[in-house]
Amino acid sequence: MLTDVIAADWTADGADFAVVRRVGDGRFRLEFPIGHVLADAPRSSRVRISPDASHLAAAVHVQPDDDRGGVVIWDRSGRIVARSDGWGSLDGIAWPPGGREVWFTATRVGADNAVQALGLDGRVRPVLSGMGRLVLHDIAPDGRLLLESATIRSEILFRREGESEDKDLSWFDFSAAVGLSADGNSVFFFESGQGGGPGYTTFVRRTDGSPPVRVGGGRALSLSPDAQWTLAVGLSDPDHLDLLPTGPGEARSLRLPGAAVVERAGFIGDGRRVFATATDVAGARSTWVVNLDGSSPRKLALADGRFVFEDPFSVDGTRVAQSCPKSIGPGPCIYPVDGGTPVPVRGAKPEWYPVGWDERGRLYLRDGSMRVPEVLWRLDPATGHATSIAELSPRDRAGVIGIGRVVVSNRGDAWAYSVFRRLSDLHVVAGVR
Repeated sequence: MLTDVIAADWTADGADFAVVRRVGDGRFRLEFPIGHVLADAPRSSRVRISPDASHLAAAVHVQPDDDRGGVVIWDRSGRIVARSDGWGSLDGIAWPPGGREVWFTATRVGADNAVQALGLDGRVRPVLSGMGRLVLHDIAPDGRLLLESATIRSEILFRREGESEDKDLSWFDFSAAVGLSADGNSVFFFESGQGGGPGYTTFVRRTDGSPPVRVGGGRALSLSPDAQWTLAVGLSDPDHLDLLPTGPGEARSLRLPGAAVVERAGFIGDGRRVFATATDVAGARSTWVVNLDGSSPRKLALADGRFVFEDPFSVDGTRVAQSCPKSIGPGPCIYPVDGGTPVPVRGAKPEWYPVGWDERGRLYLRDGSMRVPEVLWRLDPATGHATSIAELSPRDRAGVIGIGRVVVSNRGDAWAYSVFRRLSDLHVVAGVR
Protein backbone atom coordinates (compact mmCIF):
# COMPACT_ATOMS: atom_id res chain seq x y z
CA MET A 1 0.00 0.00 0.00
CA LEU A 2 2.81 2.41 0.90
CA THR A 3 6.58 2.10 0.61
CA ASP A 4 9.41 3.04 3.00
CA VAL A 5 7.21 2.82 6.10
CA ILE A 6 9.16 1.87 9.23
CA ALA A 7 6.37 2.30 11.81
CA ALA A 8 2.58 2.63 11.60
CA ASP A 9 -0.64 2.67 13.62
CA TRP A 10 -4.27 3.15 12.75
CA THR A 11 -7.14 4.99 14.39
CA ALA A 12 -9.65 3.08 16.50
CA ASP A 13 -12.21 3.09 13.68
CA GLY A 14 -9.64 1.93 11.12
CA ALA A 15 -10.25 4.94 8.88
CA ASP A 16 -6.77 6.54 8.97
CA PHE A 17 -3.15 5.58 9.47
CA ALA A 18 -0.25 7.35 11.13
CA VAL A 19 3.09 6.40 9.58
CA VAL A 20 6.78 7.17 9.95
CA ARG A 21 8.34 7.10 6.48
CA ARG A 22 11.93 7.03 5.32
CA VAL A 23 12.51 9.95 2.94
CA GLY A 24 16.22 9.50 2.12
CA ASP A 25 19.57 10.71 3.45
CA GLY A 26 18.81 9.15 6.82
CA ARG A 27 15.73 11.34 7.35
CA PHE A 28 12.22 10.33 8.39
CA ARG A 29 8.88 12.10 8.63
CA LEU A 30 5.70 11.58 10.62
CA GLU A 31 2.45 11.65 8.62
CA PHE A 32 -1.10 11.62 10.00
CA PRO A 33 -3.19 10.90 8.07
CA ILE A 34 -1.05 9.50 5.27
CA GLY A 35 0.18 12.34 3.07
CA HIS A 36 -0.18 15.02 5.74
CA VAL A 37 3.26 15.69 7.23
CA LEU A 38 3.12 16.51 10.93
CA ALA A 39 6.85 16.63 11.66
CA ASP A 40 10.32 15.50 10.76
CA ALA A 41 11.05 12.61 13.10
CA PRO A 42 14.06 10.51 14.09
CA ARG A 43 14.08 6.82 13.27
CA SER A 44 11.11 5.30 15.10
CA SER A 45 10.52 1.70 16.07
CA ARG A 46 6.84 2.32 16.89
CA VAL A 47 4.22 5.05 16.54
CA ARG A 48 0.87 5.03 18.36
CA ILE A 49 -2.28 7.18 18.11
CA SER A 50 -4.05 8.24 21.32
CA PRO A 51 -7.58 6.85 21.92
CA ASP A 52 -9.23 10.14 20.87
CA ALA A 53 -6.75 10.63 17.97
CA SER A 54 -5.70 14.02 19.35
CA HIS A 55 -2.07 13.03 19.97
CA LEU A 56 0.60 10.73 18.55
CA ALA A 57 3.51 9.15 20.38
CA ALA A 58 6.59 7.46 18.98
CA ALA A 59 9.60 5.57 20.28
CA VAL A 60 12.54 7.29 18.57
CA HIS A 61 16.17 6.17 18.40
CA VAL A 62 19.52 7.84 17.89
CA GLN A 63 21.44 5.11 16.06
CA PRO A 64 20.15 2.92 13.21
CA ASP A 65 20.88 -0.35 15.02
CA ASP A 66 20.64 0.65 18.69
CA ASP A 67 17.49 0.74 20.82
CA ARG A 68 18.69 3.68 22.93
CA GLY A 69 16.35 6.64 22.54
CA GLY A 70 13.31 8.46 23.83
CA VAL A 71 9.56 8.94 23.62
CA VAL A 72 8.00 11.96 21.89
CA ILE A 73 4.34 13.09 21.95
CA TRP A 74 2.97 15.39 19.22
CA ASP A 75 -0.44 17.03 18.89
CA ARG A 76 -2.38 17.13 15.59
CA SER A 77 -0.66 20.39 14.59
CA GLY A 78 2.80 18.77 14.78
CA ARG A 79 3.77 20.54 18.00
CA ILE A 80 5.83 18.51 20.47
CA VAL A 81 3.77 18.32 23.65
CA ALA A 82 6.10 16.20 25.77
CA ARG A 83 9.22 14.09 25.46
CA SER A 84 11.46 11.90 27.58
CA ASP A 85 15.00 11.23 26.33
CA GLY A 86 18.07 9.38 27.54
CA TRP A 87 16.70 5.84 27.84
CA GLY A 88 19.40 3.18 27.50
CA SER A 89 16.95 0.69 26.00
CA LEU A 90 13.45 1.36 24.64
CA ASP A 91 11.07 -1.14 23.06
CA GLY A 92 7.28 -0.97 23.21
CA ILE A 93 4.71 1.84 23.50
CA ALA A 94 0.89 2.11 23.87
CA TRP A 95 -1.81 4.48 25.13
CA PRO A 96 -3.89 3.47 28.16
CA PRO A 97 -7.59 4.41 28.37
CA GLY A 98 -8.08 8.12 28.88
CA GLY A 99 -5.11 9.19 26.75
CA ARG A 100 -3.60 11.56 29.35
CA GLU A 101 -0.27 9.72 29.23
CA VAL A 102 1.48 7.18 27.05
CA TRP A 103 3.06 4.03 28.49
CA PHE A 104 6.30 2.52 27.22
CA THR A 105 8.89 -0.07 28.29
CA ALA A 106 12.39 1.23 28.85
CA THR A 107 15.37 1.38 31.20
CA ARG A 108 18.07 3.94 31.81
CA VAL A 109 20.86 1.34 32.00
CA GLY A 110 21.17 -2.14 30.53
CA ALA A 111 18.32 -4.01 28.85
CA ASP A 112 15.91 -4.98 31.64
CA ASN A 113 13.01 -2.72 30.67
CA ALA A 114 10.11 -1.74 32.95
CA VAL A 115 6.78 -0.06 32.16
CA GLN A 116 7.07 3.74 32.35
CA ALA A 117 4.57 6.54 31.70
CA LEU A 118 5.03 9.93 30.01
CA GLY A 119 2.18 12.39 30.65
CA LEU A 120 1.01 15.17 28.37
CA ASP A 121 2.39 17.48 31.06
CA GLY A 122 5.89 16.02 30.55
CA ARG A 123 6.02 14.08 33.81
CA VAL A 124 7.54 10.59 33.82
CA ARG A 125 6.51 7.98 36.36
CA PRO A 126 7.23 4.26 36.86
CA VAL A 127 4.24 1.97 36.30
CA LEU A 128 5.39 -1.65 36.55
CA SER A 129 8.74 -3.35 37.01
CA GLY A 130 9.68 -7.01 36.99
CA MET A 131 12.48 -9.48 36.55
CA GLY A 132 14.18 -9.27 33.17
CA ARG A 133 13.04 -7.38 30.07
CA LEU A 134 9.43 -6.29 29.63
CA VAL A 135 8.05 -5.18 26.25
CA LEU A 136 4.65 -3.48 26.01
CA HIS A 137 2.78 -4.43 22.83
CA ASP A 138 -0.73 -3.06 23.42
CA ILE A 139 -3.33 -1.92 25.97
CA ALA A 140 -6.98 -2.94 25.72
CA PRO A 141 -9.85 -0.44 26.26
CA ASP A 142 -10.46 -2.05 29.68
CA GLY A 143 -6.83 -1.42 30.71
CA ARG A 144 -5.38 -4.91 30.32
CA LEU A 145 -1.78 -5.00 29.03
CA LEU A 146 -0.38 -7.27 26.35
CA LEU A 147 3.10 -7.64 27.84
CA GLU A 148 6.07 -9.69 26.73
CA SER A 149 8.68 -10.98 29.16
CA ALA A 150 11.80 -11.40 27.04
CA THR A 151 15.38 -12.53 27.30
CA ILE A 152 17.58 -11.05 24.59
CA ARG A 153 21.20 -11.83 23.88
CA SER A 154 23.83 -10.99 21.31
CA GLU A 155 26.48 -13.64 20.85
CA ILE A 156 29.82 -13.65 19.00
CA LEU A 157 30.74 -16.67 16.91
CA PHE A 158 34.19 -17.16 15.33
CA ARG A 159 35.65 -19.63 12.85
CA ARG A 160 38.82 -20.17 10.89
CA GLU A 161 38.72 -21.56 7.39
CA GLY A 162 38.93 -25.33 7.47
CA GLU A 163 37.34 -25.66 10.90
CA SER A 164 34.02 -27.47 11.13
CA GLU A 165 32.41 -25.55 13.99
CA ASP A 166 32.09 -21.99 15.27
CA LYS A 167 33.68 -20.98 18.57
CA ASP A 168 31.56 -18.93 21.00
CA LEU A 169 33.51 -15.82 22.06
CA SER A 170 30.61 -14.04 23.80
CA TRP A 171 31.43 -12.43 27.13
CA PHE A 172 28.42 -10.93 28.93
CA ASP A 173 24.82 -10.68 27.73
CA PHE A 174 25.06 -8.50 24.61
CA SER A 175 28.40 -8.96 22.85
CA ALA A 176 28.75 -7.41 19.39
CA ALA A 177 31.79 -8.05 17.18
CA VAL A 178 33.11 -5.11 15.14
CA GLY A 179 36.62 -6.12 14.08
CA LEU A 180 39.22 -8.87 13.66
CA SER A 181 42.99 -8.52 13.64
CA ALA A 182 44.73 -9.21 10.32
CA ASP A 183 45.85 -12.65 11.50
CA GLY A 184 42.49 -13.50 13.05
CA ASN A 185 44.01 -13.90 16.52
CA SER A 186 42.04 -11.07 18.20
CA VAL A 187 38.44 -9.88 18.04
CA PHE A 188 37.30 -6.37 19.00
CA PHE A 189 33.80 -6.09 20.45
CA PHE A 190 31.57 -4.15 22.81
CA GLU A 191 28.97 -4.96 25.44
CA SER A 192 25.74 -2.95 25.42
CA GLY A 193 23.42 -4.90 27.72
CA GLN A 194 23.39 -5.33 31.48
CA GLY A 195 27.09 -6.22 31.45
CA GLY A 196 28.09 -3.20 29.38
CA GLY A 197 27.00 -0.58 31.89
CA PRO A 198 25.51 2.85 31.22
CA GLY A 199 28.11 3.89 28.65
CA TYR A 200 28.85 0.46 27.10
CA THR A 201 32.27 -1.18 27.36
CA THR A 202 34.80 -2.15 24.67
CA PHE A 203 37.02 -5.23 24.80
CA VAL A 204 39.72 -7.03 22.83
CA ARG A 205 39.75 -10.81 23.16
CA ARG A 206 42.12 -13.44 21.83
CA THR A 207 40.28 -15.87 19.61
CA ASP A 208 41.82 -18.79 21.49
CA GLY A 209 39.11 -18.12 24.08
CA SER A 210 41.28 -16.49 26.76
CA PRO A 211 39.57 -13.79 28.86
CA PRO A 212 39.09 -10.41 27.16
CA VAL A 213 40.93 -7.21 28.03
CA ARG A 214 38.90 -4.08 28.70
CA VAL A 215 39.96 -1.24 26.38
CA GLY A 216 37.59 1.52 27.48
CA GLY A 217 34.05 2.79 27.42
CA GLY A 218 31.76 3.60 24.53
CA ARG A 219 30.55 1.87 21.40
CA ALA A 220 33.36 -0.04 19.65
CA LEU A 221 33.82 0.74 15.96
CA SER A 222 37.08 -0.63 14.56
CA LEU A 223 40.41 -2.38 15.31
CA SER A 224 43.58 -1.15 13.60
CA PRO A 225 45.40 -3.51 11.20
CA ASP A 226 48.22 -4.04 13.72
CA ALA A 227 45.68 -4.55 16.56
CA GLN A 228 47.40 -1.80 18.58
CA TRP A 229 44.61 0.80 18.42
CA THR A 230 40.84 0.91 18.46
CA LEU A 231 38.16 3.41 17.47
CA ALA A 232 35.14 4.00 19.68
CA VAL A 233 32.48 6.68 20.19
CA GLY A 234 31.11 7.76 23.55
CA LEU A 235 27.37 7.64 24.15
CA SER A 236 27.24 10.94 26.04
CA ASP A 237 29.61 12.82 23.71
CA PRO A 238 29.22 11.31 20.22
CA ASP A 239 30.57 14.34 18.33
CA HIS A 240 34.08 12.89 18.11
CA LEU A 241 35.98 9.60 17.87
CA ASP A 242 38.04 8.12 20.69
CA LEU A 243 41.33 6.54 19.62
CA LEU A 244 42.14 4.00 22.35
CA PRO A 245 45.28 1.83 22.69
CA THR A 246 44.87 -1.92 23.26
CA GLY A 247 48.02 -1.86 25.41
CA PRO A 248 50.25 0.91 26.81
CA GLY A 249 49.61 4.34 25.34
CA GLU A 250 47.49 7.47 25.64
CA ALA A 251 43.95 7.88 24.36
CA ARG A 252 43.32 10.62 21.78
CA SER A 253 40.31 12.33 20.24
CA LEU A 254 39.58 12.73 16.54
CA ARG A 255 37.06 15.33 15.37
CA LEU A 256 35.33 15.92 12.05
CA PRO A 257 34.14 19.29 10.71
CA GLY A 258 30.54 19.91 11.73
CA ALA A 259 29.94 16.40 13.11
CA ALA A 260 27.25 16.22 15.79
CA VAL A 261 26.90 12.43 16.04
CA VAL A 262 29.51 9.96 14.77
CA GLU A 263 27.74 6.72 13.86
CA ARG A 264 30.35 4.53 12.19
CA ALA A 265 34.10 4.63 11.66
CA GLY A 266 36.98 2.37 10.70
CA PHE A 267 40.65 2.25 9.82
CA ILE A 268 41.57 2.43 6.14
CA GLY A 269 44.55 0.68 4.55
CA ASP A 270 47.61 0.70 6.79
CA GLY A 271 45.70 2.48 9.54
CA ARG A 272 46.97 6.00 8.91
CA ARG A 273 43.55 7.11 7.71
CA VAL A 274 40.04 6.46 8.95
CA PHE A 275 36.56 6.82 7.55
CA ALA A 276 33.71 8.14 9.65
CA THR A 277 30.00 8.39 8.92
CA ALA A 278 28.39 11.19 10.91
CA THR A 279 25.36 13.47 11.01
CA ASP A 280 25.51 17.22 11.44
CA VAL A 281 23.23 19.35 13.63
CA ALA A 282 20.60 19.37 10.86
CA GLY A 283 20.61 15.56 10.69
CA ALA A 284 22.32 15.35 7.27
CA ARG A 285 24.53 12.26 7.04
CA SER A 286 27.81 11.90 5.15
CA THR A 287 30.98 9.79 5.17
CA TRP A 288 34.38 11.43 5.72
CA VAL A 289 37.94 10.29 5.14
CA VAL A 290 40.52 11.85 7.47
CA ASN A 291 44.11 11.28 8.49
CA LEU A 292 44.71 9.76 11.90
CA ASP A 293 46.05 13.07 13.22
CA GLY A 294 42.83 14.81 12.15
CA SER A 295 44.33 16.54 9.12
CA SER A 296 42.98 16.71 5.56
CA PRO A 297 39.34 15.77 6.21
CA ARG A 298 37.22 15.36 3.09
CA LYS A 299 33.87 13.88 2.21
CA LEU A 300 33.91 10.54 0.44
CA ALA A 301 32.40 10.87 -3.03
CA LEU A 302 29.62 8.28 -3.22
CA ALA A 303 26.71 8.46 -5.64
CA ASP A 304 23.14 9.45 -4.79
CA GLY A 305 23.91 10.55 -1.25
CA ARG A 306 25.12 7.13 -0.14
CA PHE A 307 27.26 6.62 2.96
CA VAL A 308 29.30 3.82 4.56
CA PHE A 309 28.07 1.79 7.52
CA GLU A 310 30.03 -1.45 7.32
CA ASP A 311 33.80 -1.46 6.68
CA PRO A 312 34.08 -2.32 2.97
CA PHE A 313 37.48 -0.70 2.26
CA SER A 314 40.16 -2.69 0.46
CA VAL A 315 43.23 -3.69 2.47
CA ASP A 316 45.42 -1.28 0.50
CA GLY A 317 42.96 1.55 1.16
CA THR A 318 42.42 2.50 -2.49
CA ARG A 319 38.90 1.14 -3.05
CA VAL A 320 35.59 0.93 -1.25
CA ALA A 321 32.69 -1.38 -2.09
CA GLN A 322 29.23 0.13 -1.79
CA SER A 323 25.87 -0.07 -3.54
CA CYS A 324 25.89 1.11 -7.14
CA PRO A 325 24.50 4.45 -8.32
CA LYS A 326 20.91 4.43 -9.53
CA SER A 327 22.21 5.04 -13.04
CA ILE A 328 23.95 1.65 -12.97
CA GLY A 329 21.29 -0.34 -11.14
CA PRO A 330 21.04 -2.60 -8.09
CA GLY A 331 24.03 -4.46 -6.69
CA PRO A 332 27.45 -3.57 -5.28
CA CYS A 333 29.99 -1.36 -7.04
CA ILE A 334 33.66 -0.61 -6.39
CA TYR A 335 34.49 3.09 -5.95
CA PRO A 336 38.02 4.56 -6.01
CA VAL A 337 38.56 6.19 -2.60
CA ASP A 338 40.27 9.22 -4.12
CA GLY A 339 37.51 9.77 -6.69
CA GLY A 340 36.57 8.18 -9.98
CA THR A 341 33.93 6.15 -11.75
CA PRO A 342 32.32 3.28 -9.82
CA VAL A 343 32.44 -0.15 -11.45
CA PRO A 344 29.88 -2.92 -10.80
CA VAL A 345 31.22 -5.97 -8.97
CA ARG A 346 31.43 -8.66 -11.58
CA GLY A 347 29.66 -11.88 -10.54
CA ALA A 348 27.78 -10.36 -7.57
CA LYS A 349 24.03 -10.77 -7.25
CA PRO A 350 21.94 -7.58 -6.82
CA GLU A 351 20.96 -8.45 -3.24
CA TRP A 352 24.53 -9.12 -2.03
CA TYR A 353 26.31 -6.45 -0.03
CA PRO A 354 30.00 -6.22 0.92
CA VAL A 355 31.46 -6.70 4.41
CA GLY A 356 35.21 -6.67 3.72
CA TRP A 357 38.25 -7.48 1.60
CA ASP A 358 41.36 -9.58 2.03
CA GLU A 359 44.98 -8.79 1.19
CA ARG A 360 44.68 -10.69 -2.11
CA GLY A 361 42.01 -8.28 -3.34
CA ARG A 362 39.11 -10.67 -2.88
CA LEU A 363 35.78 -9.28 -1.74
CA TYR A 364 33.52 -10.78 0.96
CA LEU A 365 29.77 -10.37 0.72
CA ARG A 366 26.64 -11.38 2.61
CA ASP A 367 23.77 -12.83 0.62
CA GLY A 368 21.37 -10.14 1.85
CA SER A 369 18.58 -12.64 2.52
CA MET A 370 18.08 -11.48 6.14
CA ARG A 371 17.34 -15.13 6.92
CA VAL A 372 19.06 -17.60 9.20
CA PRO A 373 21.23 -19.29 8.08
CA GLU A 374 22.88 -16.64 5.94
CA VAL A 375 25.70 -17.30 3.46
CA LEU A 376 29.11 -15.61 3.38
CA TRP A 377 30.60 -15.36 -0.12
CA ARG A 378 34.18 -14.84 -1.31
CA LEU A 379 34.39 -13.19 -4.72
CA ASP A 380 37.30 -12.35 -7.02
CA PRO A 381 36.40 -9.02 -8.70
CA ALA A 382 38.84 -9.72 -11.54
CA THR A 383 37.11 -12.92 -12.66
CA GLY A 384 33.65 -12.62 -11.08
CA HIS A 385 34.05 -16.09 -9.56
CA ALA A 386 32.21 -16.41 -6.23
CA THR A 387 32.54 -19.19 -3.66
CA SER A 388 30.37 -19.90 -0.65
CA ILE A 389 32.75 -20.19 2.30
CA ALA A 390 30.50 -20.23 5.35
CA GLU A 391 26.97 -20.71 6.59
CA LEU A 392 26.36 -18.06 9.24
CA SER A 393 24.21 -19.69 11.88
CA PRO A 394 24.63 -21.06 15.40
CA ARG A 395 24.15 -24.76 15.95
CA ASP A 396 21.26 -23.98 18.32
CA ARG A 397 18.83 -21.74 16.43
CA ALA A 398 16.21 -21.48 19.18
CA GLY A 399 15.10 -17.86 19.40
CA VAL A 400 17.60 -16.62 16.79
CA ILE A 401 16.10 -13.58 15.06
CA GLY A 402 18.99 -12.45 12.88
CA ILE A 403 22.66 -12.13 12.08
CA GLY A 404 24.42 -8.92 13.08
CA ARG A 405 27.66 -7.53 11.74
CA VAL A 406 30.10 -9.85 9.94
CA VAL A 407 33.86 -9.15 10.02
CA VAL A 408 36.62 -10.91 8.06
CA SER A 409 40.37 -10.94 8.75
CA ASN A 410 42.70 -9.28 6.23
CA ARG A 411 44.12 -12.69 5.38
CA GLY A 412 40.64 -13.91 4.56
CA ASP A 413 41.03 -17.11 6.55
CA ALA A 414 38.92 -16.19 9.61
CA TRP A 415 35.63 -14.45 10.28
CA ALA A 416 33.39 -13.53 13.19
CA TYR A 417 29.76 -12.50 13.39
CA SER A 418 27.11 -11.57 15.92
CA VAL A 419 23.87 -13.49 16.45
CA PHE A 420 20.75 -11.98 18.03
CA ARG A 421 18.64 -14.31 20.13
CA ARG A 422 15.26 -13.59 21.75
CA LEU A 423 13.28 -15.96 23.94
CA SER A 424 10.02 -14.71 25.40
CA ASP A 425 6.65 -15.39 27.04
CA LEU A 426 3.52 -13.37 26.28
CA HIS A 427 1.21 -12.31 29.10
CA VAL A 428 -2.10 -10.50 29.56
CA VAL A 429 -1.76 -8.37 32.69
CA ALA A 430 -4.67 -6.80 34.55
CA GLY A 431 -4.91 -4.31 37.40
CA VAL A 432 -1.99 -2.05 36.38
CA ARG A 433 -2.44 1.71 36.91
